[in-house]
Amino acid sequence: MLQVLTPLEETRAYQQLVGIVIEKGKKEGREEGEKLGRQKLLAKLIRRRFGALPRWASTRLRQADIQQLEAWADSLFEAKELTDLLGPRSH
Repeated sequence: MLQVLTPLEETRAYQQLVGIVIEKGKKEGREEGEKLGRQKLLAKLIRRRFGALPRWASTRLRQADIQQLEAWADSLFEAKELTDLLGPRSH
């Protein structure tokens, strides 16, 4: 009996797995893009309110997650100084 083997790329399981991986990558890309957009907008607003953004503040913005960025955005206009918003300056 001669068996015909289906190439891996043509199997349903392979195609489903590839679809799952692609969707996961798209989701991660959207989340990263959203985070970057929020970082840029918050940095712009901070510069308008407090002036030039020090290196420690830029670093803190880059390291923050989306929830932290949102919390800072909500508190931006209550803060009297940049350290009131982002916390004490790092050395």
